[in-house]
Amino acid sequence: MLSKLTCRWMVAGGVLAGLLVMAAAQDDAAFQEWLKQDQAAFAQYNAEVTAAYQQFYEAEQKAFQEFLRQAGDRWGRQNVWVPERKTWVQYADDFGERSQVGFEEGECRVQVLFDHPVTADDPAVRKELEQAVQYLVLSGTEDPVQMTRRLMKEGPAASTPAGGTAPAAATYTVRSGDSLWAVAKRLGVSREALADANGIDANGWLKVGQVLKVPGSVTAAGGTGGGRRMPDSKSPVVLDQVRMPDGSVVNRGNAAAFGQAVVAGASPVVTAIKGADGKDRHAVTTQFRLVPEHIRIRAEKYRPHVAEYARKNDLMPALVYAIMHTESAFNPRARSGAPAYGLMQLVPRSGARDAYLSAYGQDTMLDPDYLYDPKRNIELGAELLKILDRRYLKAIEDPFSRLYCAIAAYNTGAGNVCRAFIDGTSVKRAAGVINGLSSEAVYDRLCRDLPYQETRDYLKRVRRRMPLYAGW
Repeated sequence: MLSKLTCRWMVAGGVLAGLLVMAAAQDDAAFQEWLKQDQAAFAQYNAEVTAAYQQFYEAEQKAFQEFLRQAGDRWGRQNVWVPERKTWVQYADDFGERSQVGFEEGECRVQVLFDHPVTADDPAVRKELEQAVQYLVLSGTEDPVQMTRRLMKEGPAASTPAGGTAPAAATYTVRSGDSLWAVAKRLGVSREALADANGIDANGWLKVGQVLKVPGSVTAAGGTGGGRRMPDSKSPVVLDQVRMPDGSVVNRGNAAAFGQAVVAGASPVVTAIKGADGKDRHAVTTQFRLVPEHIRIRAEKYRPHVAEYARKNDLMPALVYAIMHTESAFNPRARSGAPAYGLMQLVPRSGARDAYLSAYGQDTMLDPDYLYDPKRNIELGAELLKILDRRYLKAIEDPFSRLYCAIAAYNTGAGNVCRAFIDGTSVKRAAGVINGLSSEAVYDRLCRDLPYQETRDYLKRVRRRMPLYAGW
């Protein structure tokens, strides 16, 4: 028989067990309620980020259309230079001057627009052209759409009227990215006069917040390029890729001499231009080339970032380089119509967003400034390659077959890669076919049956370029 004490412990134990069960049930209910609220909060936040992307794209499209309108008014609707993946384009704030760098071919063009007939041998015209060349080789962080968004935000008073210079003020406070000669141009004074008035070196750097005394106005050359602005002359897009006739690298100290050498050594061309505003104008053009090894020079700049993120994601560095070479020709300001941005051409609301979520565990809005940063762009591009290789295409067994499919998917998406092997977009079914083929047979099938010629060419180019970066 059980003792009374034992019976008491059994009763007490039963009560305790019951209490524990009740507590566990309450805890589970509380957990489930918390999980439900957390999931709802995440869904709401995800929706907010998606809405932010939509708002950004609408603003970006509005700015792009406004850019086309303003540039077309001055240069003609069919004569607007638009930034592309491998072509960097820059306009002056007043759209009276523009420059273009072809990062694949290494060709640079500069044009200055005049409201009156001019000749190529006019000293004033050549001076404008020299300054435009100088501006190109020292600048490079704001594309035309970003510029237009800034001008729309600043309002009409922010830009210089066409055909003139900004009215001189008693003082000028230096802003981020200003250079002495660009400030002088905006204010309608010579760089030397501005330097003398402030007791500073004409080739020296300015400090943000520095207050400059503005001397009396000096007559400008008479073009419409008075709206030049240098967002960040410390990071020019052609840094180390342009040289003087003696072989020395062009820098801030000799950029003016380089502009003179370019104009003196070339034969500027004058072209009649009719803007969409109905006005007749004249464009003066000069051009020059980057050094022959310009692609290698640009690629070299990103070696630390590629090494870091290729190692982190267990990728071949040669793959990351070959993707960048094919996507942008190492143009850090690359922009395409998707729109996609930067070295590895990331689309903010899809590939870039997925990569950021994978890398940091949170969803967020990524704007062009974030993706134009080389380190961040390479980080997310490498992360996206890892996602394709380890997540979406993990059912493909052969590493080289998976590599070729990942390269194609980077361009067109995993679903379209599947279409080269099956009638549909199921990776699981496509992997069943792929795993029965050799890696070379997979490559040949992709080059033959991918839905788009662009992707077929893309895969060939990336594979062909990977050996160029072996050992990097």
